[in-house]
Amino acid sequence: MWNSPRKETFLPARGHAIVTITVLDENGFTHHYTPMELRLDILAQVIPQLSASADDQARSASAATRTGRKNR
Repeated sequence: MWNSPRKETFLPARGHAIVTITVLDENGFTHHYTPMELRLDILAQVIPQLSASADDQARSASAATRTGRKNR
């Protein structure tokens, strides 16, 4: 145990969070972004916007499937 290399640790400051973003694109590829430290108040604003955007895209894709068109 004492011969094992140390790992660098990163703790967020008070009122911050460490966030890692992973995106699945339209071709099925997964993109991982570097962890970043963000303020909690910023996250409280961004997360609902991302969720609403994902819901809108799912609705438009569903409508396009029903009509037989591609929506881009």
